[in-house]
Amino acid sequence: MQSARQDINTVESWGYSRQEALEFVTRRAIAEAQRATDRREQALDRDTLERHLAYLGELRAICLASLRHGRMVRHT
Repeated sequence: MQSARQDINTVESWGYSRQEALEFVTRRAIAEAQRATDRREQALDRDTLERHLAYLGELRAICLASLRHGRMVRHT
């Protein structure tokens, strides 16, 4: 994981639309955060947790900005 914005741009460069890239990066970020918090046998590294939270915070801001600008596609 780089920054959420960089990761979205990378996925877009693979030929995905902005919405698809946002969804892909969001799903991956959630899965990685779940893996980090599910490791019961190890103490959670605070620095790792802080990085995940910062990444998710950046991703949240990107999602909210996309909604405000009408760039999100509704899935029905």
